[in-house]
Amino acid sequence: DATQAPDANAVAERVLAHVLVKQSRIIDTKGFYRESLALIMPYTPSAQAEVVWAKIQDSYKRRVVAELGACLPAPEVLCEVYAYPNSERTRQFG
Repeated sequence: DATQAPDANAVAERVLAHVLVKQSRIIDTKGFYRESLALIMPYTPSAQAEVVWAKIQDSYKRRVVAELGACLPAPEVLCEVYAYPNSERTRQFG
């Protein structure tokens, strides 16, 4: 039925995948880690990864609102940053 509301989670996942591709570099690997969308960014310090995450999150929120309408909040997206070779691990939330 064409009048059904879009599945917010399906829209959010599609938008996030699109944003990851648009906001990342050619050398970055896009895919899945466990059951989540993932972006592996070689040669990127944690601080720079957090800057990229902020841009991804901003773009994601704008696109989801544009597709779902302002009446629905964008599903929250979580980010975990792992750094190698350091054992540093930072968790950021939506």
